Amino acid sequence: MIQTRGSSLLALVALVAVGASACGDDEATTDERGEATEIVEPVPVVEPPPAPPPDRNPDGSLIESDETVGGLRLPRGLREVAFHERQHFYEGPYVPEAYVNYFGPRLLTGTVERLPGGGARYVEATAREARGGVVVMDVLISGAAEGTSLVTIDERPAAPVDPPSEAELRRQLRESLGEER
Repeated sequence: MIQTRGSSLLALVALVAVGASACGDDEATTDERGEATEIVEPVPVVEPPPAPPPDRNPDGSLIESDETVGGLRLPRGLREVAFHERQHFYEGPYVPEAYVNYFGPRLLTGTVERLPGGGARYVEATAREARGGVVVMDVLISGAAEGTSLVTIDERPAAPVDPPSEAELRRQLRESLGEER
């Protein structure tokens, strides 16, 4: 085969182009202006594990809030739905067992009644961590709408520091009944 100088040059340019593409840098290419640009491989997205709700620990237990009733610290996520004198009514987004597990260790009482559906009633209880005066309360935890709970805290009135005498109580009773004696 006879080659001319022009065809040899053309063959050499073609060979260099083929060699460059075969051995070329996969990380670079050229943009529309012919300047080298770098190809960036997409970084795989690693999803972090789902965070626990802001009112639960990673183990699923409820977290204390800053709100207290009678010295008893309430868990996060309870929403007060009613209040009447010393009775507090709350709705919670979790099943009764979650609230029983939360309140149980925080209350001192001799009477705990287990209720159907996983609830409980703590009778004449006091808050274990109460500071100052001790408030006696009944705490009722029961199921509400599907997967939610109702928590009722009924603060009992404190015993008077200086209770009235029997004679004074009789006088108050007669007065309230309208007797003159």
